[in-house]
Amino acid sequence: MTVVASPAELRHMVARGRADRHVVAFPYRQVRELVGAALDHCRRGHSYVGRSTTRAVCDWWPCRCGGHLVLRCRMCPDVRVDPVVSADRNPCRTYS
Repeated sequence: MTVVASPAELRHMVARGRADRHVVAFPYRQVRELVGAALDHCRRGHSYVGRSTTRAVCDWWPCRCGGHLVLRCRMCPDVRVDPVVSADRNPCRTYS
C-alpha cells in the first residue's frame, strides 16, 4: 500500500495511474492523522481521560486544510480546536 502525505502527491499518483493502461482501478481510503501530542486537559484543567462522563466529546470540523479536531469538555463549556483556526491561515475556511 502506498501512503501519500499531501494532495500534490495524491494528484501525481492518480495521474500516473490514469496514464498506465495496465491499471484498471486505484482504490483509496482517507485516514485522518493528527500531528503532535494529543490534548489531555481543557483550559480549566479538567482531564479528557477517563470514563464517558469525563471524557471529551470529540468531533471533526471539515476544512479546506483537511479538517480540525474539536474537543468539548463535559465538565465546563470549554471547546478546543486542533489545529487552531486563525485569521491569517488562508486555507482554513469552513465548508458551508
